[in-house]
Amino acid sequence: MKVFVVIVNWNGWQDTIECLESLLCSRGADFVAIVCDNASTDNSLSELDQWAASKFCNNQYNKLTRAQVVAGVELENGCQLVLIDNAANLGFAGGNNVGVHLAMQQANGEYIWLLNNDTTIEPNALACAVKRMQE
Repeated sequence: MKVFVVIVNWNGWQDTIECLESLLCSRGADFVAIVCDNASTDNSLSELDQWAASKFCNNQYNKLTRAQVVAGVELENGCQLVLIDNAANLGFAGGNNVGVHLAMQQANGEYIWLLNNDTTIEPNALACAVKRMQE
């Protein structure tokens, strides 16, 4: 079972990286983080890309456009992070919808968690959420 964690970023790459760092410390649940950037003007895409390149191997990290997501994309096994360039500020709901759309295209997903980019989580938070949903 896999959880897709959707995070919207708009001009907040520092918060988003802190959020992702806390997510990477998660234990007890398999997940893919999907970061949807809403046309940030603070160089967020580049900063997030540089951070991801330093953390992940090639098959663990994907960069996509919103058009690619809409056209349909199957993520490779082992993918842990997807950075989506929405190319427009779609707002919070619209940004999340792109990530949810990608998650719903995947055959191996069971849950979707919408996580604010200015949030940090405890290492067991995701596992506890999954356990609760299973109950």
